[in-house]
This record gives sequence, C-alpha cells and structure tokens, in this order.
Amino acid sequence: MVTIKRRKLKLDHEPVPGEFITVEVLGKPCRVTVLDVDDKSVTVDGNHPLAGETVTYAITIEGILSRID
Repeated sequence: MVTIKRRKLKLDHEPVPGEFITVEVLGKPCRVTVLDVDDKSVTVDGNHPLAGETVTYAITIEGILSRID
C-alpha cells in the first residue's frame, strides 16, 4: 500500500476506490488498485488482485512414464 500525492498522478479522470490505474514505477508502467482517495492524495495497492486468495487446481493425470535403467 502506497499513498501518492495527486499532483504526481497524471490522470484524465477522478480516481475511484476499487478502480485499476496505471502509475509509473522506476520508469515502467505498473497497474495498481485504488484503495482510497482524498483531496491531496490517492492510496493504491500494487499487489495482484488475487494475492492472498486460495487457489484450487483441478488436474488430470494423462499418463505415467516409467524409466528403467
């Protein structure tokens, strides 16, 4: 979570909490989620939206290879 001064953001619209925006980090674009907005700053989160969530995989074993030396 990072708070950025509004004057440093070059947005063409009013940011809204929950929205994704792109900011520049070390010269590269970075997609972040807006968490909070006030008159002077915007607080954003750079984590992936699914960070911290449980991921469940369904897999199918197509075959078993055995190696005989």
